[in-house]
Amino acid sequence: MSARKPARRRAWRDLGVDLGPLRRYRDYRLLFASGAITMLGSFITLIAAPVQVKALTDSYLAVGLIGVAEFVPTIVGGLYGGVIADSRDRRTVAVACEFVLMALVLVLVVNAMLPDPHVWPVFVAAALIAGAAAVQRPSLDALLPRTVPAGQLHGAIALLGIRSNIGAIAAPALGGVLAASSLPIAYGVNAATFALSALLLVRLGSYPPTGGPARIRIQDMTLGVRYAMTRRDLLGTYAV
Repeated sequence: MSARKPARRRAWRDLGVDLGPLRRYRDYRLLFASGAITMLGSFITLIAAPVQVKALTDSYLAVGLIGVAEFVPTIVGGLYGGVIADSRDRRTVAVACEFVLMALVLVLVVNAMLPDPHVWPVFVAAALIAGAAAVQRPSLDALLPRTVPAGQLHGAIALLGIRSNIGAIAAPALGGVLAASSLPIAYGVNAATFALSALLLVRLGSYPPTGGPARIRIQDMTLGVRYAMTRRDLLGTYAV
């Protein structure tokens, strides 16, 4: 076994992948693992929700409207999440959002278990899940550079990219299998992933904002909107 580890490390180095951040920094490992688990569960629901809407409505238009329902919460949640990340402990925000996400997915579990599931809870939950994930994202992004030294940041970001690419292939496949077999189980697995992810994030160190907690002001969101309007790259991302 000991001879295999150096061989695996050499294989990763040959691919240009630096595993140093995972080996050296505990909080980065926790953040990496939490994100991988959350991504797995989120993709399951990303597949299961349209499958359920199609089964309930037999309408591809209704399936497409899920994305419409998620649009505004994603934009507003991202702006509000940025304000929160600048004024509150990032770990606390990330953990709270994981539990909110878990509660919302449990609503989908209950709805899927009804003799006659309703379609409107799927739309409401999808919109709120998108909003909660958007609120969480700035805090997670702000945590990353605090968990590794500046010299290791590029390697840490590269590992997250590899994680995302692998997850974007494997997680939807798993989501399709689970959604086809049982929607309550599919949603239930997602709820369990949020709970596990939250337990990992709880073990992170405290990462308060620079200068300590500050008052959350809605005016700061307005400043964010004004800044976004001056950036074509951001506007293009929102449009996509």
